[in-house]
Amino acid sequence: LGHNNFMAIYDKGYHTGSEFDYANRLGVDVLVAIPGVASHAPDIAFDVEHFKYNKEDDTYTCPANQTLSTNGNWYSKKNGKSITQMKHYKTNACLTCTLFHKCTKNKKGRLLERSQHTDLIYQNKVRIENNYEVYRRRQAIVEHPYGVIKRQWDFYYIMTKKTIKHASADVGLIFTAYNLRR
Repeated sequence: LGHNNFMAIYDKGYHTGSEFDYANRLGVDVLVAIPGVASHAPDIAFDVEHFKYNKEDDTYTCPANQTLSTNGNWYSKKNGKSITQMKHYKTNACLTCTLFHKCTKNKKGRLLERSQHTDLIYQNKVRIENNYEVYRRRQAIVEHPYGVIKRQWDFYYIMTKKTIKHASADVGLIFTAYNLRR
């Protein structure tokens, strides 16, 4: 486009720290759907979003008011094709906490991971909250054709993935058929 004065809107498949980092380096604001929580604590009141992060101390405070700290080391975590740097946060207080079984099933206590991209992920969350109607409009426009093509027509994947040119041909034919049928 030759400029970055626009907001890009994506579905849940792009909700990764590396994608946010790339958009941030380009200076593009994005709205990316937030996927559901992969796993919950035994009691959802102890899910990660209920832990408060203290940026100055680089610590978390849990719902039981205990402080989880990091040793400061970054750990590599493979996520599909990308590798993300993570810090681990934990506390010895877990082992004597009366709320232990509501918080975790890990016998060693609760372990939180904080990605190098957590701040960018949080900024997206704020943008989604402030622009929710924009995102809902995108869903109304875009999701229907993909839903029909994937679920009614059984095109869950593209057969010719050898080159982008071949894949583009497949997608072009599929969407031409969709448009003619509409």
